Amino acid sequence: MNIRGVVVSSTGIDVKLISASAGTGKTTRLVTEIVEALDLYSSKEIVAVTFTKAAVRDLRKKVMERLEESSKKELAKNLTISTIHSFFAHILREQAMKLNISPGFQIMADSPSVEILFHNICKDVLLSKIDDDEYSKIFLEYSFVELMDIMERLQTKYSSIRHNLKRTNKDFLDLYSADSKSLKG
Repeated sequence: MNIRGVVVSSTGIDVKLISASAGTGKTTRLVTEIVEALDLYSSKEIVAVTFTKAAVRDLRKKVMERLEESSKKELAKNLTISTIHSFFAHILREQAMKLNISPGFQIMADSPSVEILFHNICKDVLLSKIDDDEYSKIFLEYSFVELMDIMERLQTKYSSIRHNLKRTNKDFLDLYSADSKSLKG
């Protein structure tokens, strides 16, 4: 398990990054860190950020279980335990006026909205190139519908490659972690 800590004494900031492969005790370590932090900080000053909603639910449940018989149980209800997306969305909403953005914005994920946005961007790009001599051969050879289809297929292929790269990177990190353990043990 890789644990990096940063302490900035002048501001009272204490940041810990815990990263490790699945099944190495990250959640248990996080629960311990959060419970111990409740002795030093108010619950509103403690933030735990993870990547998935399932991890958020699991972490929150385990913190509450650990504090079941404790006087800190009520404090735990005010903890910020969230996904990285919802954490930064909260900050952006708090600062919406300063950033000149709508506080009602939504996070786009793999949904019909993303496909509609992609389709509209492709259409705008193609329409902006219709009168461009450099693209005239392409427009003579392919219909607008065919060009849209090509762009959508490229996007799908790129998305698949990106997904495979993420999976390969995770496999590599898991393998590296396992190798490191076997060399130490």
